[in-house]
Amino acid sequence: MNQLKSVLAFIIFTCLLCWLLVPSEICFSQALELYLLKEVVEITTDWADVTWSDEVKAIASNYQVVECEDALWGVSVSGLDVWIAKEGYDTTRVVVEVEAVLVVRVNFGLIAVSVAGFELLGGAAC
Repeated sequence: MNQLKSVLAFIIFTCLLCWLLVPSEICFSQALELYLLKEVVEITTDWADVTWSDEVKAIASNYQVVECEDALWGVSVSGLDVWIAKEGYDTTRVVVEVEAVLVVRVNFGLIAVSVAGFELLGGAAC
């Protein structure tokens, strides 16, 4: 019984977060899905920038540097967007993991990735 109460409390909490954090025109005009996503960003270049489309909203996220934190000059994580910088020409492997709860408009996802000056843009159906 306690487990059922916990699940119901989590569902209510998630719905409230969606209602508070996601613009109402998205919540009420389109079908949405919730996902738990783990994003792993691994670089050997001196910087990288991963930016997700506005169609994908992270309502909660947490990150951890899992490899070579000492090599970092800076790291910034906002939702699923990740920016990593090291000293110029540093080829040390750095790994950052991000876990997030996402609200996604059904059948759409878009991500842009910039790595040391090269930009890649791709779309994928969720």
